[in-house]
Amino acid sequence: MMQPMMFLPLLVALLMTSTNVANCQEVNSRKVERIKRKIERQNQKLNELTGKESSVVCYSTSPIDKEDLQQIKREVLEAKDRIIKEHQHVMENFHQEMTHVHRELSQKKLELRRQFVSPPHFRNEVYGWIGDQNILVVTKELEEETSSTDFPYEVSKEMTGMSLVINGAIDQGSVYIAIEKPDGTLFNEYTLSPLADVNLRQTIRFADQEPDSYVGKWVVKVVTEEASGGFSFQIKGR
Repeated sequence: MMQPMMFLPLLVALLMTSTNVANCQEVNSRKVERIKRKIERQNQKLNELTGKESSVVCYSTSPIDKEDLQQIKREVLEAKDRIIKEHQHVMENFHQEMTHVHRELSQKKLELRRQFVSPPHFRNEVYGWIGDQNILVVTKELEEETSSTDFPYEVSKEMTGMSLVINGAIDQGSVYIAIEKPDGTLFNEYTLSPLADVNLRQTIRFADQEPDSYVGKWVVKVVTEEASGGFSFQIKGR
């Protein structure tokens, strides 16, 4: 009867060891499940950005060590960085495309306005203007007027620049002023409306430009659309 009693402590030790192993396995399993849930949340956030399933992370049934976790974090961050860069690239392309469309619309609008034919004595009867090789001044009081005309301005090689002054107080309608360079491209455009009175002064320098880009005949086009009020503009060479 004494011999079985000798094995009792050994059996108790084995049972305790088995229990500890089971407990450790259970703890590891819970850790793995927590890590998996965390990774699932990260992937869910990533999927919300990409709109598709992320294949960056592969699950494992074995416990994940710190190095694997760091690798997973790096891959997730790299994926997010790629998404952000792709988004920035798309937005840059969108901005460039919208700028191109705006320029095309402005050019087409100017071409349509060019098709308007002024009355035979439009300039002499409607506008008061002074023009020579150095200065161009145009003034006008309007009363529900719709019309269009062009004013040339000659720029010589000796000029280092020119100054532009535009004043306007429009009660209704609009006045559109477009300035074209000698090659026919649009230099700038201005629209006067009842929203605000305008007093614009601008200096244009030719020092950093090729002579071919500014020497020659500039054209100032004025288009009024049911406009009432007054305006004036002046170009003076320097």
